[in-house]
Amino acid sequence: MITFLDDDDMYVSNRLEEVYKAFTSFKRLVYFHNSQMIIDGNGNLLERSPPSLPTPKNLVGESTIVVDVDKLRVLAKRYNVSVADLVLKVRVGADFNNSSVAVRRHVVESHAQLLKRLPASIDNFAFVSSLRAGGLMYFTDERLTLYRVHGENWSSAFRLKGSKEMQLRRARALLQEIKAYKLIGSSLLDDDTNVYLDSKKEVKRCS
Repeated sequence: MITFLDDDDMYVSNRLEEVYKAFTSFKRLVYFHNSQMIIDGNGNLLERSPPSLPTPKNLVGESTIVVDVDKLRVLAKRYNVSVADLVLKVRVGADFNNSSVAVRRHVVESHAQLLKRLPASIDNFAFVSSLRAGGLMYFTDERLTLYRVHGENWSSAFRLKGSKEMQLRRARALLQEIKAYKLIGSSLLDDDTNVYLDSKKEVKRCS
């Protein structure tokens, strides 16, 4: 199992234990995603998340959902929809925040060369790679990650306005994101990832 931790985020004390339990309980599990508590630059818990910040949550709140990607793929083909779209309807924000993601080791290793080339979007990479691998995805509304909101973190770069310096940072972040999408799309190319990546680019275009 591999789990990620951005340098400005933190885990709650039992997160790794919960990740371990999930992967050992479900042998076919390839992807794990949990919800977050939002903290400010000083580590203080915020009562409300910023309006523009994604709020990952399951379709059925306060419950754990385990999704079988292989079964969803059959359903998606029958109704001519994207597997990624189905998963993101079950779990809103299932691909948000590196520090809330854990994956089966082979999912990352099978695309290790791509991972080395990515300038950003590790969470998107892990999500799409897991969809491609098939198996089970585990989604919990337990807030096991402390996600820090401040002016220097990645998500803030897409919302910065004002000075020329801020606008330049925003432009650089968007260019890195576009490069990441191009790399993911060219290396993990199929209908599902194409639909997913197109929807992500549209969100960035409107941000």
